[in-house]
Amino acid sequence: IMEEHKDPTRLEHVQKKMREGIILDRWIAYWHFRNYRIGFTYGSFDPLNPRCVEFLYQAVESLKTLVVGLYSDAMIRKLTGKEPVMKQEDRALMLGGLECVDAVVILDEEDPKALIERVRPCRIAVKDDAQAAAVDSFKAEGVEIWRPDSQAE
Repeated sequence: IMEEHKDPTRLEHVQKKMREGIILDRWIAYWHFRNYRIGFTYGSFDPLNPRCVEFLYQAVESLKTLVVGLYSDAMIRKLTGKEPVMKQEDRALMLGGLECVDAVVILDEEDPKALIERVRPCRIAVKDDAQAAAVDSFKAEGVEIWRPDSQAE
C-alpha cells in the first residue's frame, strides 16, 4: 500500500497543477472554451490546515474549476514581517494535491487583481472583510464574491 504513494505519475500530476506563464493562459482559455464555471481564491495557506481545505472545497461547490493564487514566501514576509511556516513549494504541492484545486499560481504581489483579470472567474472566494474589499470592484463585472460565513454578496 505504501508503494502507491511513490508513483511518480501521481506526483507529476500534482506538480502540473502549479501553472504559470503561457501554460496557465492555455488552461484558462481551455476552461473558458469549455464554458467551465471557474472559481478563484488567494492567500498564504500558511500553514495549510483543515479549515483551509474545507474552505477550498466549499468555494468550488457548483463550479467546475478552482484556481488558487498562493502568496510567495517573499510576499508573506512583506505582509506579516515573519518567516512563513511552510515554504511556498510545499504549500503549492499540498494545494495541488487537493482534488478541488485545478491550478496553483504563485502570487508575488499583494493585490491579486491582475491574476483575477487573467483568470476571469465567475466566483471569487474570500475569507474575510479585507479580501472582500480588495476584490469588490469585480462585482460590477458580474463576478460573485463568496464567503463561507455568509450568502453570496
